[in-house]
Amino acid sequence: MPRGRFSRVLLVMLTLSVAANVALWRTGTLRAVRAPGDVLEGQGGIAGVLSAEDSGNGTVSSRSGAAASGVAATLAFLASIEDEHLRPAREIADAWWSGGGDYQSAYAGALSQGLASMRDELARRFGNDVKDDPALRWLYRPLDPLYWFLSSDEQLAIQNLRLERDKALQAAAREASRPAAGASAPNAMAVDEGLTLGIMREYQSDLAALLHADALLELELRDSAIAQQLRASGVSLSESEFRDAYTLLASLQRETADPVDAAAVRDRLRGLLGNRRFAALWAARDPMFAEISVIAERHSLAEATALSAYELINEFQDRRSELARTAGLHPDRAAQDARALADDERAALSRLVGEAVADEIVRGRARLSYQLFSGSRESQGGRFR
Repeated sequence: MPRGRFSRVLLVMLTLSVAANVALWRTGTLRAVRAPGDVLEGQGGIAGVLSAEDSGNGTVSSRSGAAASGVAATLAFLASIEDEHLRPAREIADAWWSGGGDYQSAYAGALSQGLASMRDELARRFGNDVKDDPALRWLYRPLDPLYWFLSSDEQLAIQNLRLERDKALQAAAREASRPAAGASAPNAMAVDEGLTLGIMREYQSDLAALLHADALLELELRDSAIAQQLRASGVSLSESEFRDAYTLLASLQRETADPVDAAAVRDRLRGLLGNRRFAALWAARDPMFAEISVIAERHSLAEATALSAYELINEFQDRRSELARTAGLHPDRAAQDARALADDERAALSRLVGEAVADEIVRGRARLSYQLFSGSRESQGGRFR
């Protein structure tokens, strides 16, 4: 992915809503758990423990009364610890007008700490198995149902990683929004791309250390820049095609990836999807398609014609890459073959969109190639994408 585009892929902070949690409790999500051998017959978990306490105090006279008391006691108990542990988050939320640039970050941090404190109290009172109580699924499995394949501990750890990642990204954005020395106004888009990439790579590294390979792949298929590109491309893909396309595109993110790898990926993607779907998919990653689209719109050409022109450019790009791979075998012919290939491409474009538009497309590609090449040379640690 081009660096400029990557730096703008800042993921929205994922946090739990206190109001949603309260709504869950009020609509009966917290219910007695039927598990033989629990504190009361047919009633376990928190409800069982609390109703047992009431029964021991002589406040419950029947099993139906015990069940009702257990549910009521559960609601009251959870509401009380919510009020205690989430008070700092609520105070920040209630002062939304005075939080400054750190308002959302401060709220998310306070909410995360409050929920962790609630889990600690529940574990102290009811034991570590309390996390398996369905009544508390929202608290111990906050990333369900999207990440159902992850354990409770993994979900909570990932939630913390995301919080730290987003705090770092927000700090980078705030720093970029400050006016540089001698500047009259801040440049909100001047986020340090190297810093952004570093933050995202650290996040990916932490994920890889936390999850085994299969779970990591499942997570990235649902939440990654590449997966989002695939979905945003508008190309209709089956689950199998999506998985294969993701794997191919992700291989280009390796530190050792080079233009030869890219050519192989393009060949395999084209074989997987066919020419038209490949062109539409690759267009989502390639700024050249945006260049062609602007030119086509300026000349009132149909969107399908723009995609056909881009498909043609892609075809000749692959032929050009193949020529580059074999140039060492026939160096005397390489330059001549390259000129002939350029002439063929120019003629094919002219037949499709006319000579004037073809000239604009060729010039636009040259200009864009120069810009990308210059940017990659100026960047530190740049690599092929």
